[in-house]
Amino acid sequence: MRVTVETPSDHTRKIMDEILLVLEASGVAVRWEILGDSPGGLCTVKGNMVLILNRSALPSELARTCARALVKAADIETLYLRPDIRRFVEEVDSTTES
Repeated sequence: MRVTVETPSDHTRKIMDEILLVLEASGVAVRWEILGDSPGGLCTVKGNMVLILNRSALPSELARTCARALVKAADIETLYLRPDIRRFVEEVDSTTES
């Protein structure tokens, strides 16, 4: 029997992947770029919301960036999110400065 151990980084990537799916389903385009020190962020390009993510950022930074983008792009109260994903998004949102 093979036992698979999930690392914190694996869990963070799964959260990020789930949030990215919700963002894309909400009409947000996702682009991966090399951005220097910034993990990326949500912007509007020709009237369309685009989340630009830094290819070289840490998974934890990317997951937080995706969570912040989701809060800005969609009404999370009307979306179904798995409880762990919702908790993560709400924690990030509560610590984000306006």
